[in-house]
Amino acid sequence: MISHQDIYSNSMGFLKEAGYDVFVNIYSGMEMCFEIIARHKSKSEYAPNLLIKIIENIDSIKPHIVNEIKLVSRLMAAIPLLIAVKNRHTLLEDDSIYIRKDLIAINLYTFHKIIQSPQIPMALAFAKKGGLFFDVNGEKLSDLRKKHNLSRKSLAEKIDLSPKAISQYELKNMRTSINHANKMELLFGESVIEPLDFFKFLKNSMRAFKLDSALQKRISSKTREFMGEINEIVNDAGYQVFWPRTSPFDLFVYQEDEEGRDIADYTFVGGTQCDRIFASPRHEAQKEFIQHVPRQNSSGVVYDENIYDEEIAKQNAVPYILPKEFKELEHPDQFKKLIKKRRNSTQKSQDHSL
Repeated sequence: MISHQDIYSNSMGFLKEAGYDVFVNIYSGMEMCFEIIARHKSKSEYAPNLLIKIIENIDSIKPHIVNEIKLVSRLMAAIPLLIAVKNRHTLLEDDSIYIRKDLIAINLYTFHKIIQSPQIPMALAFAKKGGLFFDVNGEKLSDLRKKHNLSRKSLAEKIDLSPKAISQYELKNMRTSINHANKMELLFGESVIEPLDFFKFLKNSMRAFKLDSALQKRISSKTREFMGEINEIVNDAGYQVFWPRTSPFDLFVYQEDEEGRDIADYTFVGGTQCDRIFASPRHEAQKEFIQHVPRQNSSGVVYDENIYDEEIAKQNAVPYILPKEFKELEHPDQFKKLIKKRRNSTQKSQDHSL
C-alpha cells in the first residue's frame, strides 16, 4: 500500500508538472488541517487554487480537521481536497469520488489523471455504500431510447429496472449504478454516462459552510488571560474569534452575515504567543503562509513581531496590528477603525504598485 510520504511526494510532483506553484505546510510533531497549497501560474478558471490534505483512511478524518480545512479554504479562495488511500473497508477505487462530511476525496491515481487534464470532463464514479454510481446524460438516454424504438417500460425490462428509474435518469434526478450503466452501453452501443467537470463539482461542494465554534481550541489555564483579553475586545467590537487547533495561524477574527449562515467579513489574525513549543517552525511557516492569503478577502493582523514585523508587513502589503497597538485600544470602535485604516492603506499601496 502506498505510504503517506509517497502520496505527498508524488502529489507535489504532479502539481509542479501541471504548472502549479506549491507551498508546503508541514510542522514536525503537529497535526495540521492541510499539507499543500497549490496555485496555478496561469490563474485559469480550469485550474483553481487547491488546499490539499493527505490522509490514509478517509473515515478517520476528525471533525475539527474538516472544520478548519473548510475555514482556511474560504479564507484563501481555494478548494479543499482530500487525497487518500482507503476507507474503513477497502482501497479507494480509481476514477472515483468519495464524499465525507462534504469534503471530496480521491486516490492518487485519480488526482494525477485530473490534474493532467483539468479542462476535460471525465467519467467519474461516485462511491457509495451500494457501489459505484454515475451521472446520466438524460437527454442522450432519451434520444437513444427513442432511436431504438423503446418505451421507458421496455427499456426498464431489458436492464432490470423500473420505468420510474428510467424517467428519473432522463430527468437527471438519479445516478445509475455501474451495472446498469454497462447494460445500457451494451444495449445502445455507446455510453450514457455524463462526464463530470471535477473542479466545478468541487467548487459547488463548498457553497454551504458554517464555522463550528464548538470545535475550536479550548482556553487553558496558561492562555486564559491572553485569550480572554482578545475575546473581550473583539466580541465587543461586533466580531467573533475562532481559535484553530490545526491551522498555520493561531486565531481567526470574523463577522457573520445577518442570518448567521455565512462569514460576511474575514479578518485574518496571523499569530499569537500560544503554543510556544512550536514557536520556531510555526513562525517561519506563518511568514510564508500570509503571502498566500488574498488581500481583498482578509486583513493580516499580527500579534507577535517575531512572526511578522512592521517593515515586512508594509513591504508585502499585509494589513497588521502590533501587540503594543492592540494593548493601547481602549474601546471596541478603535479596533474597527484600525482594521479599516490598515485595509485602506494596503489597498492604496497595491494600487500604487500597479
